[in-house]
Amino acid sequence: MLAWGVHQYVTTNSENWFFACFANTRADLGNGSEFWEDYAGYTGYDLSEKDLLFNAQLYFDPTGRTAGNQYYQLLIAYMDSGSLDVLVMEKEQIKAIGASGRLMDLEDERLRTIYEQYKDLLVYCEPFDEDYGKTLVPVGIDLSGTILTGENQAYP
Repeated sequence: MLAWGVHQYVTTNSENWFFACFANTRADLGNGSEFWEDYAGYTGYDLSEKDLLFNAQLYFDPTGRTAGNQYYQLLIAYMDSGSLDVLVMEKEQIKAIGASGRLMDLEDERLRTIYEQYKDLLVYCEPFDEDYGKTLVPVGIDLSGTILTGENQAYP
């Protein structure tokens, strides 16, 4: 066991180029999948320098009871630590996560380019804090019509 730990420490990159979670899907989207390989090739990331992480093994319903769900707790740890770049879920589930206050407001100045490019596809939720100053907050992008959606795809 100690040898495995030392091997992991020495051979695993400490930083990520990008970290995405694909929640509540049985599709093969994780590390080493064809989807992951295609994305790695498209971006041209040097994977000997940093990691490209795709987690497709989180199963929970944020619109219902999440207490005690280890997958949900793991997602919260990823989000609260700032290590997660993208979360992909069905629209109502993204709205529920957004209503918890854990997703960025896509109108934030740091996301101006993304906001402008996808402003017609935004998914909104009610703000976590009543004093936020908005009635609806853009927290996601509708992926309908993409490679991830449709019959026999990762998301219906």
